[in-house]
Amino acid sequence: MKYTILGFQQKKLIEEGLKADDALILRTIKDMYSSASMEFKIIEDKTYMWVNYTYLHAQIPIIGTKRTITNKIKNYVEKELIARRLLHERKGQKGNFAYIRPTKKLDRLQDYDPYEIFSQGLGKDFSRDRKNFRNKDSSIIDSSIKDSSSSTTGAELLFDKEIKELGELYQKCGFRWSGLTPDWLADIKNRYGIEWCKNALIVAEKKNKRNKRYVEGILENWDNSGGMNLGGKKDESTSKSGNSSIKIDKSKFLYNGD
Repeated sequence: MKYTILGFQQKKLIEEGLKADDALILRTIKDMYSSASMEFKIIEDKTYMWVNYTYLHAQIPIIGTKRTITNKIKNYVEKELIARRLLHERKGQKGNFAYIRPTKKLDRLQDYDPYEIFSQGLGKDFSRDRKNFRNKDSSIIDSSIKDSSSSTTGAELLFDKEIKELGELYQKCGFRWSGLTPDWLADIKNRYGIEWCKNALIVAEKKNKRNKRYVEGILENWDNSGGMNLGGKKDESTSKSGNSSIKIDKSKFLYNGD
């Protein structure tokens, strides 16, 4: 099963009784809410966005009619994924004007809850063991290859924990988050291991090169040279094929908030 749909965990969408068209509508709403060009209003100490249903429908006509979208939003309000307020005046004009905002519950449909990420900070104790995990996207798994994992559930739990850890570091280092970021993090972690990925993100942040292509370039260089190169000094014990523990001065490479 594919891990994410438009940045939302597919498993969580299913648990909420949502489908692919719901993911598209919710993603569009979240993108609009993060845009500075939209009209916002503070209501009860919360930031709401004025939603023009005609405009929203014009962005995703594939969903169907405008009535379909309005009915969908009513459903999201009932599920507490969207908070909605109806005002009767806007810019001196009388009428009915709907204002909405995404809720924390909607944010938690994503891979990483931003409220949780920014409240926890970075973990200080890094696991040193390299591990391989099965591909989570069943659509690209060769059925002739058997999964050698002794515990699929345990592997998935550790996979999610390590991807979340990478996600925390990714945002702490100031990289731009998008709906494709979780899949990208999962991909590089599977190819290079969590320790290489952590250090590559930190090196990119230190050099003020916060983009995925630069991070991948660092990882490829380390892979080609047979080990991580931190601070101009190559550590052979960090070879991608090796399982030995590594000893580095964390204070030199860990993000410190500067």
